[in-house]
Amino acid sequence: MATSPPSLVDAPETVTPVTPVDPVAAVVEWAGQDGQPSYLSDASSNPVTFTVDLDCSSKTALLKIRIQLEIRKPVAGKTSLCLYIPPERVHSAALDSSELSTESKRLKGHKLVCVRLELAQLDWLCKSLCRRELSSGGSATDGGGVYEGQNESKTASGSKKRKLSNFATEGVEIGCIERICSKILTEQLGRMETRMKEWVDQRLTEQEKKYEDRLDKLEDQIQDIESHVDDRVWLEVDDLRTGIQDDFDQLRSETEDFIREENRSAVDVIRKQLSESDVNIVGGRAALLN
Repeated sequence: MATSPPSLVDAPETVTPVTPVDPVAAVVEWAGQDGQPSYLSDASSNPVTFTVDLDCSSKTALLKIRIQLEIRKPVAGKTSLCLYIPPERVHSAALDSSELSTESKRLKGHKLVCVRLELAQLDWLCKSLCRRELSSGGSATDGGGVYEGQNESKTASGSKKRKLSNFATEGVEIGCIERICSKILTEQLGRMETRMKEWVDQRLTEQEKKYEDRLDKLEDQIQDIESHVDDRVWLEVDDLRTGIQDDFDQLRSETEDFIREENRSAVDVIRKQLSESDVNIVGGRAALLN
């Protein structure tokens, strides 16, 4: 029942409070990650029980599922896990008339497979759920009887031996819970360490890639500078070679002009001396006469 008409009335005052019923075998069904139904059914080794506590006078109710867990590591053992379902968290109540699943059919062998309520109590429960009038009872915060699998009772307990046995059982259960918490904490720390290592590796990879990119850019800049320097050096060498060649050509031209001028002067002197002197050729010999 997901909604309720506004004409619903409160339960009659003649409805007496309901005492907690004995736990009954149950099957837990939920949708997995793939959308397919998953089941957690009752078994002799790992029983699953369901308990309903109702109190019409205070308009409180509590649904409780108790599952026995088998611990393998770090220390083998068994412990109970109780899941409370507050009525204010229940969105709807419906009767599924479809064919029972294989897990549900296994409950046929149990003597008690249902919660027996009077019609007035069931009508009051449905109306209260639809009107969002129910709230969690004090038994949700009271840990008494949770891990023993028995109903909570405010009456005096049995013998002193029974009390000592309960205390010992509670000590064992507390030890199992502590081991479970320690295991969960260890797993969480391990996952946190793994995530931190992955984050550090990712950061190192990013920094390494960044430095490699900067190094490549620096090498490209150095190559550009080297190429520019080489071009500048060759340009200077060409200019120097051209200047030397021009100077050499000018020096050669000046030297040739100087030699021609000197030769011309020498020829003129020789001609002058020859013109001023008498030359006699006697017997193949030339004699210079003044």
